Amino acid sequence: SRAAHEHLKYYRPNYPNKLVHDASGGLAIAYDLLASNMSEDQRKAPRKLLSKMSKWRQSLGSAKLDDKKNISTNWLTHHDQIVLCALAIEGEEGYDAGLIDQATHKLRHFLTQHGLYKSGYAHEGYTYFRMGMESAALSALALSRRDENLYETTNLYKGAMMMFRSMPPGMHWVTGH
Repeated sequence: SRAAHEHLKYYRPNYPNKLVHDASGGLAIAYDLLASNMSEDQRKAPRKLLSKMSKWRQSLGSAKLDDKKNISTNWLTHHDQIVLCALAIEGEEGYDAGLIDQATHKLRHFLTQHGLYKSGYAHEGYTYFRMGMESAALSALALSRRDENLYETTNLYKGAMMMFRSMPPGMHWVTGH
């Protein structure tokens, strides 16, 4: 709460930047875990900061799903920590349901048409796919606990299984963490 209060003194969202590097998935997860143990006064600053990080914003690709040149890149999902920021304050002041609708649509599109083939193989290869999914996997998990399980309605689960089936024995570095 104190750190969020201090951060609010200088934080200004970079609205035109669709890469949303300034949105903190770590803050979102911490707030989500700790909010029920915080007083209303303690929740104000983190909630306000999470709202500033997510409200009225879009991550890369949310608005141009017909652009086949750019829809298959890991950059499309690499910045979906913004989804975690919005979901952490779901139902609270400053929550942007529109961001969640756009992100769900974008992830569904990416994971069924241009990011993963039906076989589960990634369009760009697993190193790049994994880089993009560092944020998107957590967002997909969080979204699956709300209204759509992207692990069931897209090729995401097949993608995870294909990654494990494709690794030579003893090779774990290619998938990162």
